[in-house]
Amino acid sequence: MAVKARQIFSRARDLTVHPRTRKIAIWTLSLVVAFGVLLGLIAPPLLRGKIAGDLSRKLHREVTIEQIRLNPYAMTATMRGFLIKERESPATAISFDELHVNLELQSIFRLSPVIKELRLLKPYVNLVRNEDFKYNFQDIIDNLTSGPSGGPTPKFALNNIQLIDGRIEFDDRPEQTKHLISSINIGVPFISSLPSYTDIFVKPSFSADINGAPLHIVGASKPFHSSHESTVDLDIDKLQINKYLEYSPVALNFKVPSGELNGKLNASFKTAKDSPSIFNITGNLALTELAVEKSSGTPLGKIANLEVTIDAIEIFNNKSVFKSIKANGL
Repeated sequence: MAVKARQIFSRARDLTVHPRTRKIAIWTLSLVVAFGVLLGLIAPPLLRGKIAGDLSRKLHREVTIEQIRLNPYAMTATMRGFLIKERESPATAISFDELHVNLELQSIFRLSPVIKELRLLKPYVNLVRNEDFKYNFQDIIDNLTSGPSGGPTPKFALNNIQLIDGRIEFDDRPEQTKHLISSINIGVPFISSLPSYTDIFVKPSFSADINGAPLHIVGASKPFHSSHESTVDLDIDKLQINKYLEYSPVALNFKVPSGELNGKLNASFKTAKDSPSIFNITGNLALTELAVEKSSGTPLGKIANLEVTIDAIEIFNNKSVFKSIKANGL
């Protein structure tokens, strides 16, 4: 009996280390290791030079990238030390310390990006409005707006979006004033046009110091609910439309000499398994003493009061439902 048992174990051992089986295992392991080495060690330096070179040519500004790291096994990509200089100056126009992206495996099968986490650390923007009312990025803006209009909404899913410790310096030369928005932190649970379902750990939020005055907007979320629902409330109080339209980087063929906007809006994020994520806006808006003119100054219209009650604006479904629209003094 003991001899027979030894024979059985010996045959089993021979089967497990069969030369063909061993060869397949070695080749498989070698391919996995080679794939990791190729993407993790060899590709990043090539990508760094390629991306920086292409962006420099397209933007007509020097672009540098300190480091790109890829982990094909964890499906993560990290870019560090990104910098765009001003067009005719060594000054920094745009930069960030780190951009980290974590892809889901389903991106491969969907042929569309499904991002589990996107984190941008310390982005910086130097924005200048010159005396001719054009911006230091005017050539880029003009190129983007001169092409054909976009087609259907691309398929994508962005989850757990975080912007950490951002900073914007705005030099408004026509008004001879400078604005500083610092300590910018933004959290967006998800924005998606694809049926996607992943772990959500970011609450909707926005905080910043605007010229030294702190602003904090924090939403509510249900991370353990099946819908991962999150909501944000926004109150708009006496917003002067004409003052903000002055800063439009795109040339407008009309003017708004007067008009005040008030309202209360609610933005909600919902997602469910095997269903597209939903980004809805509800609430009400009120316009008062609105006047619109052509660029030449010819009046186009006025309205004393316009009130709109929004039942739902579904951002990615191109669908809007209004409960009521009331106009006075048109």
